[in-house]
Amino acid sequence: MTLIKLLCDTLSISPEIAKGFLLKNHWNSDKVISAFLEEPERLYKKSFNIDLSEASKLLKVLKEKGKLEYCPACYEEEVSDYVSMECGHALCRLCYTFHVKTSFSEGPGVVLCICPVAPCELIVSN
Repeated sequence: MTLIKLLCDTLSISPEIAKGFLLKNHWNSDKVISAFLEEPERLYKKSFNIDLSEASKLLKVLKEKGKLEYCPACYEEEVSDYVSMECGHALCRLCYTFHVKTSFSEGPGVVLCICPVAPCELIVSN
């Protein structure tokens, strides 16, 4: 079993979150599990610069409204076709796709794509 799968199964988190936790904690899965069980909010803040309660609020508002007020990348308003990330940030689908493709087109040195909304450092899925 890979360390990523171990964390996903043990902590019920996505592979992107597991990768980020492992990267920020020098691939020490025991340290990640211990920190997550003790104080998950602190681990998210340390690993991704994410406030979990704020992310939860943002995702709840998105779900209730069913659309994004505006895209923080292109400033398109009233966006109904958007991609939301676990950090609570969201982009219109066009900007999200552009961000992911651009990140990965930079070559083999780029193995992870990070949320484009600063100062967030969440690893997003491709």
